[in-house]
Amino acid sequence: MNVSVIICAAGKGSRAGFEKNKLLLPMPGEKGITVLEKTVRAFLREDITQIIVTLSPCDKEEIELLLAPYPLCKTVFGGDTRTQSVKNALAAVEGDVVLIHDGARPYVTQKIISDCIESVKKYGSGVCALPVIDTAIIAEDGNIAEVPKRENVYTVQTPQGFLTSDILRAYGQVGEEIYTDDSAVYAKFIQKPRLFLGERGNKKLTFREDFERVTPVR
Repeated sequence: MNVSVIICAAGKGSRAGFEKNKLLLPMPGEKGITVLEKTVRAFLREDITQIIVTLSPCDKEEIELLLAPYPLCKTVFGGDTRTQSVKNALAAVEGDVVLIHDGARPYVTQKIISDCIESVKKYGSGVCALPVIDTAIIAEDGNIAEVPKRENVYTVQTPQGFLTSDILRAYGQVGEEIYTDDSAVYAKFIQKPRLFLGERGNKKLTFREDFERVTPVR
């Protein structure tokens, strides 16, 4: 089964407060490599045959220059939302399996990638997730409305992997709805996705302070 990867890189970095796409900034604590390039390099493996990077028109020249040394990569224009960006990228997927990953998670490890691929091959899907450490609550109007059992609560990461035919069918049924991740689309239109254990170090660089300190891999 051939494996494709979609790397979402069409964001604006607005939550980080930067004037440009945060993925084009240098890696925290590393010289000579951007966040996007660090993420892409993690997926340069023999079992991955295609990497699709979504981008905004304003970043096209810079990102394509950055990716020029990596012939496995191709670019597609993203949309106004992550949902639309993934939908656009899925149209270019050639593999039987597709992993979808946030470009802002450059610390993804080889074990996570391997576990994701194996989960898809075995169960049809593989969603990287971690059990919560702290007690989680559901709030309504500033009050605690419900306290779910902690052992049932996870935080979701990426990559998230699926059989290409299934996730294409799922996204084909998305209308104007906006989803924060692909597992929610898959869950609504296909079936309950399978989880696999992620890692604490698989951090998403979201806010300015994430770029002001070195983030450990583990």
